[in-house]
Amino acid sequence: MTLTTHAVAGAAVAGTLGTYPFIALPVAFLSHFLLDAIPHLDYGLKSAKKFAGDSPGVELSFGKDFLIDILRVGTDLVLGLILAWLVFYLLGDNKIGGLILAGALLGVLPDFMQFAYGKLKTKSLAYFQSWHNYFHSSIRLDNRPVLGILSQILIICFILIWINFFKNF
Repeated sequence: MTLTTHAVAGAAVAGTLGTYPFIALPVAFLSHFLLDAIPHLDYGLKSAKKFAGDSPGVELSFGKDFLIDILRVGTDLVLGLILAWLVFYLLGDNKIGGLILAGALLGVLPDFMQFAYGKLKTKSLAYFQSWHNYFHSSIRLDNRPVLGILSQILIICFILIWINFFKNF
């Protein structure tokens, strides 16, 4: 799943549960795993290499490919934050802007924790990485990019429609 989709979902959860921030923020974080359970497309990182053996993750090597990956991931994240602003705009509540931003960031946090694991390889992050991998759908749409992109666009549209419906209650 792209960071854009995760950010929009996290923002939507935080925004719609805004009167209960102690519930909204953990649920925004957990929304990441719910979305990862849906068959989806993940774009590959050019600088990634899988760990040898039983280790559950990848490591990113610095260089030209890493810079390309940073640009790709950064663009994905910025698009997600722009759409999170759209969530804020649709809800029209100035008091929850910070909460919506926090929800968007918590929605993408598990993927950044994967990066941290790739660099730090601590036991607690290894446990988290295994848990993250457990929730990922075994059905991959990487070899069907049109379907993979379309599925994420539909998820984002569904979330935006849901928010628009929810704000009327």
